[in-house]
Amino acid sequence: MQFRNTRIQIVGILIGAFFLLGLEYITQPPLDHHSWRQTLTITIARNFLDNPNFFFLRMDIGGKTDGIMACEFPIFNYLLAGIFKLFGTHDWYGRLLNWSVSCAGLWFFYDIVRKCSNKRTALIALVAMMSSITFEYARKTMPDTFALSLVTMGVWFLWNYLEKRNPWHLAAGFILATCGILSKIPFLILLTFLMIPFFNKENEFKPKRNVVLAMGVTAACVGWWYYYWMPYLLDTFGNQLIWPVSLKDGAKTVLIDRANDSWRMLMEQPFHYRIPFLLSVMGLGLVWTGASARMKWFTVAYIVLFFLFTLKTGIVF
Repeated sequence: MQFRNTRIQIVGILIGAFFLLGLEYITQPPLDHHSWRQTLTITIARNFLDNPNFFFLRMDIGGKTDGIMACEFPIFNYLLAGIFKLFGTHDWYGRLLNWSVSCAGLWFFYDIVRKCSNKRTALIALVAMMSSITFEYARKTMPDTFALSLVTMGVWFLWNYLEKRNPWHLAAGFILATCGILSKIPFLILLTFLMIPFFNKENEFKPKRNVVLAMGVTAACVGWWYYYWMPYLLDTFGNQLIWPVSLKDGAKTVLIDRANDSWRMLMEQPFHYRIPFLLSVMGLGLVWTGASARMKWFTVAYIVLFFLFTLKTGIVF
């Protein structure tokens, strides 16, 4: 127990120090990379103050459409609108909201890796995560790392529910995972982590059934928004933020027409150089050689889903 408390304190201090360091220049206007996306997020949130209808998002370009557009589920925008209502409209509040939730998600990320491996690996992974491209987006007024963190938290609670059968964990996991996936649908990939406790024979059948039912409701909510409501908004008002393509068209773009760009985007942008990418591939290979069957199935499922989302995004990837 003494060691556990010390470990928690070390991780907490590390994340707390990282959070404080990230507050430097947090009040700067959204003029950095993705300035157009950050500005759009702010305007949608600000327009919620006058038109607080969750299902009709408004940007500041409209004409006859009043700016209503097809967009991700606006949880981030709605929370930001609430902050605007309480404290006034300042563009940097979006940065602080995203940074706070993203840093909170680090502890859950650490503990998931600990469950998958061990404490030392989890600590190394935590430091690597802090210095990764992920946190280039965590100080932007965008829902990307916000959604990533919500789904990470959701996975942690659902994993705990499978092991400890606390119904509050099921409820929290369902709400967080659903909100995160609705905010950014590609992060449903993180649900593959649940394959590890799900195929653990020591965990009982009933919690597994409940998690499957909960994720079925999540799938229904996400499917309704992205495959019914967003197409309806696009057909009715003609404005869109997301441009998904068919798997066939995506494969043609990613694997044939823009193959060189795709390889560069996969290798050089997230890792900044080829050597870190190659080291990561080597590390994955070493993990694979000693991994359990559950870890191997999880790895395969994660890679397959990632590849499918790559094809669905096409030129945007």
